[in-house]
Amino acid sequence: MFKEEGTFMAVVDDAKLATSRFAKGPNEYDVCLHVVRADDSSQMDWWRGELSDEPIQTGIYAGMLRKEVTLLALRKTGFEGSDFSALRDQYVGKKIPITVRASEKDGRTYYNVKYIGGGGDVPEELSAEEVRRRTAILFGPGSAKGNGSAGIGLADHEPQRSAPVQEKEAASNPFLTRVPMAKQDAAADVKLPF
Repeated sequence: MFKEEGTFMAVVDDAKLATSRFAKGPNEYDVCLHVVRADDSSQMDWWRGELSDEPIQTGIYAGMLRKEVTLLALRKTGFEGSDFSALRDQYVGKKIPITVRASEKDGRTYYNVKYIGGGGDVPEELSAEEVRRRTAILFGPGSAKGNGSAGIGLADHEPQRSAPVQEKEAASNPFLTRVPMAKQDAAADVKLPF
């Protein structure tokens, strides 16, 4: 069992296909990886990825099927091909990033492997001093203001808009298409290329 939340490197020491823990259908199953924290072998647990047609209801994967999210996690950790009988060969002994999250049940705290492949990372907060240092580099000397956790940011800096991308470049790459300057402030007029 894990003893704390966080994102860690872990070594996979077993991999198997198992009956589904939560899915209700007769054809669903789970991909299971047993992971051991690389820097503390006393912390270990199973990650289970569900292979079902059940849709995800909330979060960044809302609308995707559980089998799609599981395959995405496996691809992010290097799973190749589509033969699940190759799990052990591809994973045992491999180091992968995992994210452990705490949950409460019956007054106890449990730490479970929530993600593999780096998903769900908690942002690492910057100190006020580090924010001022980076702001000065990005926007020039004297641009950082504040001396404490309050008031960190820019001192009288007016953001400059980027020059519009040339039509020729925009036509060849829809992700470079820019909204004309006059329309940039009207969110309703913005059309994304996907």
